[in-house]
Amino acid sequence: MALGSFATVLVHRIPRAESWALGRAGEAARFTRSQCPDCHTQLGIQDLIPVFSFLFLKGKCRHCSATIPRQYLWVELTTILLCWGFLFSTATWPWLLFLCLLTPFLTALFYIDLKHYILPDILVIILAGLFFLQASVLTVFAAVNGFLNLQYLANLWGMPLLSAICYGGFSWLLRFGFGTIMNKEVMGLGDVKFFAMAGLWLGVAQMPFFLFIAGAVGTIMGLVYKYLFKEGIFPFGPALIAAFYINLLLYFP
Repeated sequence: MALGSFATVLVHRIPRAESWALGRAGEAARFTRSQCPDCHTQLGIQDLIPVFSFLFLKGKCRHCSATIPRQYLWVELTTILLCWGFLFSTATWPWLLFLCLLTPFLTALFYIDLKHYILPDILVIILAGLFFLQASVLTVFAAVNGFLNLQYLANLWGMPLLSAICYGGFSWLLRFGFGTIMNKEVMGLGDVKFFAMAGLWLGVAQMPFFLFIAGAVGTIMGLVYKYLFKEGIFPFGPALIAAFYINLLLYFP
């Protein structure tokens, strides 16, 4: 549940370029505690329990009674549901731990792109970093237990890097090709970077299914946006994130 609360911090602060964990330009980090955006009172533990605080406070600040945006509730619920999905999947330790650590960043990317039409580089980099962290842990484990060899390293490091190049290169070709044919940008660079990150985790074999799910979800979103908002422009990031999560849920060991 703490991951849900962390996801709300990411969704609120990153688009506003506010500090959330890391300092800027090499400066020391100074993480400010969560506070009410209306009365600016710092929030206590009872105000920050994901989902339950919103329900118990009836969607209002305990200090000034200002309405709490429903976005916080949806972000927390989404993060919890993503974690539950992994917990009930076939994923085993230690992969399960790393998959759950992905959830607040995936949730943040989903809601930020939905509202601001951007996939912040820092979040995509963190998702890639978590892959390299788990690969490093597995490398050390293999070395300690005496089964580290070139074949193991190639499977653990070489193939994912090759996959990232394939995913990123294919998405860049799509962006360039459709952009040239339609004479407009149909895919942002943030989407291309997300493709490359997804390749690290998923592997080349899952690329067709990833593209199919992303295309299907993107088509549905496009129709919904056109019907509800009367516009043809919509963020493609949420479709990519949904496809990435579904692939991890179904095929990750």
